[in-house]
Amino acid sequence: MLSNIALFHVADPLLAMQEAFRVLKPGDVFAFSQWCGLAQSECYKIQFNMLLSHADMSLADPAPDAYKLSDPQQVTSILEEAGFSNFAFEYVPSVPHAPGPSFFDFFMGFGVRIPTILDRQDPMVKRKIRQEIDKQAADYFTNGHYRIPMPSLIVSARRPEATNAEH
Repeated sequence: MLSNIALFHVADPLLAMQEAFRVLKPGDVFAFSQWCGLAQSECYKIQFNMLLSHADMSLADPAPDAYKLSDPQQVTSILEEAGFSNFAFEYVPSVPHAPGPSFFDFFMGFGVRIPTILDRQDPMVKRKIRQEIDKQAADYFTNGHYRIPMPSLIVSARRPEATNAEH
């Protein structure tokens, strides 16, 4: 079973993982991909630094921690609680090729949470954030495209084989 860059949108990842465990046969694998957090992602670092510097975050609806599943220790705990074992983690050095002239415009059509937050901001604040994001993204613009590191993490875990007592 596979979930590609989606599980972090779920309000209760443990519940989703428990459901995956329930429907998998013993020995089957559950895998998901997840964007890396701000410490590893220049793309998200640029955007969230601008949001946190200029936006009124109280206008945003509450949302799950988008990067909780980027931490192998936290993911391991959740997967163990769901019943999984045999964990594997692989970092993928993703670098989207976003067309110019504005990285802000590209990401507003690509992202989910950031556009939702920005839609609720005062137009002047939104303009300031746009300018700052495009200014910082300019360092990554070559040959008509932005190439900003946005790594992801692939996580896999296995539903343990059935024991004799379970047969």
